[in-house]
Amino acid sequence: MTQEEEITLLKKQLSELVERFSEVVEQLSKAQERESQQLAQVSVMQAENQALHEQLALAQKRIEELEKQKTPPPAFVKANVVKPAAGEKKQRKKRDAQYNHARRREAPTRIVEHAIKQCPVCANALGGISVARRRQVIELPSPPPVEVTEHVVYHGWCSQCGTWREAPLDVSQEVVGQGRFGVKIASLMSYLRTVMRLPVRQIQAYLASLHGLSISSGEIIGLTQRVTAQLEPQLAEVKQQIRASPAVQMDETGWREDGSNGYVWCACTPQLRYYEYQHSRGKEVVTAVLGASFEGVLGSDFYASYNVYTGQHQRCWVHLLRDRHELKEQYPDDADVQQWAIRPSKRPHGASSSALSNRSCGSSVRRMRTRPRLCLRCVSVSNASYRNCSSLSRCQGFQRTITWRNAACAHWSLRARSVAARAALTAPRRAWPSSVSLVPGLLRDSIHFSSVWLCWPSQIL
Repeated sequence: MTQEEEITLLKKQLSELVERFSEVVEQLSKAQERESQQLAQVSVMQAENQALHEQLALAQKRIEELEKQKTPPPAFVKANVVKPAAGEKKQRKKRDAQYNHARRREAPTRIVEHAIKQCPVCANALGGISVARRRQVIELPSPPPVEVTEHVVYHGWCSQCGTWREAPLDVSQEVVGQGRFGVKIASLMSYLRTVMRLPVRQIQAYLASLHGLSISSGEIIGLTQRVTAQLEPQLAEVKQQIRASPAVQMDETGWREDGSNGYVWCACTPQLRYYEYQHSRGKEVVTAVLGASFEGVLGSDFYASYNVYTGQHQRCWVHLLRDRHELKEQYPDDADVQQWAIRPSKRPHGASSSALSNRSCGSSVRRMRTRPRLCLRCVSVSNASYRNCSSLSRCQGFQRTITWRNAACAHWSLRARSVAARAALTAPRRAWPSSVSLVPGLLRDSIHFSSVWLCWPSQIL
């Protein structure tokens, strides 16, 4: 190879190296640019991370502040029951032998005999015929259609008196007010509206489909209002009997109606229950319900409105025991409180027969709240055609097992309330005769006036 050829080869290699160097320099610049972008992203992410750390710290601080402000749940709020797993279920307890049988036989209203005289196979006459078995079928009769009775009243001219005389007609025992619908239809509508809690439209549909009665919603409303007006004397009599009772239990609960806040007040005895809807929760309602003639024992919770009654007053044992338990937890270092709280409860002599439990009246109000449209009172009219209404319209009994939680207590401290109640328990009490039983239990029927069961709302719809 000559010198010139060698120089040419070296120049060519040099140019290739220069090109490769340029490519490396360009790649290095791109790498440096990418690195700068990544550094910028890292700095942005670091700034965001710092901001998130600050927000987290503020959130944790706010959570700590809210945890300190959080109040414990009320005593009537219970924790959810943890259900056991499928494999941990306990073995089902066997029922007693007295319950291991089919439905008991009903008293038959109609008996159909199925006799047999000949053998169905060979037609031979059978002997020794006796009852082999019995089979009952329980069924409802067809709903009766509406009966329309038209009373045709004749009149005649009296020449001696000089006037027209009509045949006497008295339908006051058959219809409600001046309308055409009878007492039985009014009884059924009242029962469906209050006890069964049916809307007016559904009462319309029921009467049309089962009894073929076409009636407007306005007529249903007007008929129930007429029933209300006719039962006012019975309601006043119930109120007077409650005021004459030796002991009355009162309570109230919130009742929102037509967008307005209100309260349903109840006054209860072992035989009577009186409900009244008022927008007020003040002491004037207690005075209006009890009246000036009441001189018995008033049972209530610690709500301040009941303090307007200056006679003998029995406070609720359930509220007192609950407050004593909370008082013990709030003052763990107070020896006097702890010593008083751990002592066994000792009722005064005769307290079980002269004090009404707040659970009785409270549970009655609570049951009443399950009727969304029922206001002051409830009624269902029983008669010969609807004998079942008689048993269905009985007042519900005050069960001992019902626990009613009432948050409507006076705004006293727990310690003041407990001490005041303890002082009240030691006060002398008038002993009622043994025939007066005020212990909550199953009650008898409602007061019965002829064929009317009390009572009915004045603001029913």
